[in-house]
Amino acid sequence: MNNKYISVNLTVVLLTLLSVSNSHAEFSPAVVKAGGIDIVPVLGLFQSYDSNMLYSNADEKTSMITLIKPKVTVSTEVGANTYSVGAGVSIGSYSESRADDYVDSNLSLDLHQSFSRKAELDIKAGRLNTHEARGADYSSGAAAISITEPDKYHINHAEGTFSYGSKDAIGRIVFNLSSDTRIYDSRRTQTKTRDRDSVGAGVTFFYHVMPKTSLLFELSQRELVYSNRVSDNSIEQRAYAGASWDISALTTGTAKGGLLEKNFDDATKDSFSGFSWEIGARWTPLSYSVIDVLTSGKTEETNGSGNYIDSKNVLVKWAHFWSERLNTVLDVNVTKNNYQPSPREDDFVSVGLQLNYNLRRWLNIGGGYTYSENGSSQDEFDYAKNIFSISLMMGL
Repeated sequence: MNNKYISVNLTVVLLTLLSVSNSHAEFSPAVVKAGGIDIVPVLGLFQSYDSNMLYSNADEKTSMITLIKPKVTVSTEVGANTYSVGAGVSIGSYSESRADDYVDSNLSLDLHQSFSRKAELDIKAGRLNTHEARGADYSSGAAAISITEPDKYHINHAEGTFSYGSKDAIGRIVFNLSSDTRIYDSRRTQTKTRDRDSVGAGVTFFYHVMPKTSLLFELSQRELVYSNRVSDNSIEQRAYAGASWDISALTTGTAKGGLLEKNFDDATKDSFSGFSWEIGARWTPLSYSVIDVLTSGKTEETNGSGNYIDSKNVLVKWAHFWSERLNTVLDVNVTKNNYQPSPREDDFVSVGLQLNYNLRRWLNIGGGYTYSENGSSQDEFDYAKNIFSISLMMGL
């Protein structure tokens, strides 16, 4: 079927639904009961207009994009233990470039095992089959001439967290292990050098100093190994101190910072040693208004320039519920990336506004606008884009 036909008809459906009104509250898809198993299927339909689909600083190419996202979650509870499996597919179709169409998929497993009031284990694992859009990541600045379709890759992820000590005890200790494997599946001659494994381990000690506040001390290490680019192999080590808090319904969060060191196996490459931080806080000034603030300063793996990225990021999100059916979400994201050692410096800014309206308990419609731009010391990486979108979320 012609993609433009799909785009037009989906738009008509969404605009028609906007005229429907009812008195049901928030989006809450029904749970299908099968014995002791809960099944929750959800379907998302999205229609958007992208003013610069290739992230280009010249000859911008526009496109309508249709996205279909079915997802199902299967879960069960056994006493204090919970087990969950989720599976989803994202089918994207571009009206002006069929070569950029994609089908992504993901499979996830979540397990929470409570051995006692003090000992708990959480395990997360998953497989993500996804892609890099042309003009993003490794193809930034040269999408129109370097590749003719998105690069496909998959990630296998596993993470385990074991905690000992009740949350109201004076002391609590948390151990963490994680593993990520990223493998590119297309254009192997060019992309195989991006394949990498990441293995991490850490321990965090929480010391209870107030009824709702704990100090924390954290040590962690991550080893990055490239299959075909061994000169970029490195080890990152962190030593953090900070606090976590949960003060009634007003504010919750975690703030931690300290020393980060990144050392390469290749002694000729400059290492990084400096201050690093991670802060996540939620402020609820009103029962119907929530403000989230996330900020971090850390190293990221390079996508072509330099040996690594010294990245600093601030994200602010404000969700306001105007009624039981209508809410808006405003988010602002500011990121500064310094590619080391390289003259390239990028300043990224995005501002988005999303409106959501719950037509039924099982039916939500939304509309949004996002403006983003990247200003770089190297002109080829400059771009600006506008995205307008409407969405439909359906359950049972």
